[in-house]
Amino acid sequence: MRISLFCILIIWVSTVSGQILDNRDCNAFTDEPFFSTEFIKINRIKAINGHIKTKKKLSPIQDKGLEAYYGFNEEGILTHQYKTRFKSGHKDTTLVTYAYDDSNRVVVKRLNDSYGFYSYNYTFDSTGQVSSEKYCRDENVGGSKVDFKLGKQTIIVSENFKNQWVNDSTMKKRYFNNYGRPYQEKYFHWDDKGYLIEEETRLLLNSKRNKIEYRYNEKGLVTEKIQSSNVTGNSTLKHVYSYDEVGNLTQIDEYRNGNHVTKREVVYSDNMLLEAVIVWDVATKFMTIVSYDFEFYE
Repeated sequence: MRISLFCILIIWVSTVSGQILDNRDCNAFTDEPFFSTEFIKINRIKAINGHIKTKKKLSPIQDKGLEAYYGFNEEGILTHQYKTRFKSGHKDTTLVTYAYDDSNRVVVKRLNDSYGFYSYNYTFDSTGQVSSEKYCRDENVGGSKVDFKLGKQTIIVSENFKNQWVNDSTMKKRYFNNYGRPYQEKYFHWDDKGYLIEEETRLLLNSKRNKIEYRYNEKGLVTEKIQSSNVTGNSTLKHVYSYDEVGNLTQIDEYRNGNHVTKREVVYSDNMLLEAVIVWDVATKFMTIVSYDFEFYE
């Protein structure tokens, strides 16, 4: 059942269950789940359909029939998403599907590209931390991309992790390669209020490092994610997040090496549903506009 944003009155439910976007891990509009499971479940949202249009500087808006889609089960959990684009003059679809364990943790994230399907497969230790990750090429013996059935699975990379608390506010994750040898360590640091404030990754065989810093506003919402690295030359990547008075994510600004590269504005309807996202390329003024409508469970 497809219903326009303006044809359903669920504002009271929306208010009770918070915001539709969950950006606590800075995953908004990535291929990781980023919707509030509680909001989706309470509001009985089955799918979100995005209609993509583009606009060049000094040119009219173009509608080439591109789409974005997010599908949910009745528990409010994202099961799959896809996005269409033009590649080499042809429309191409990138599909991401998710499988979860009984604790609603992602255990398989499967994507497709021009070569077929590949997946990331995770296991967890007794403390709930990821203890292993396998990157695999997957054979699809189903009839289509959306009707995926796993045939042969080939492991390309396999890594194991050992998680250890150094003290009350620091955890160390040690990475082991295909041969069971450690090659990397990652440190997570929390403040005295329980907010993650820094991740630092160190390669053991050289001095290369990657650091991510997090900053928060007075309501505990993440406002900045700053990544600096000397792994492939010195570089910085900064995301700045803005919110309205009730905590809805309203804007994401991306900076690379100090240069403002993209601006993403998020627009909501009166009942706090996602209405549109507008993305600007700062240098070229190229604009991508995604408008949304919703499907609901009976």
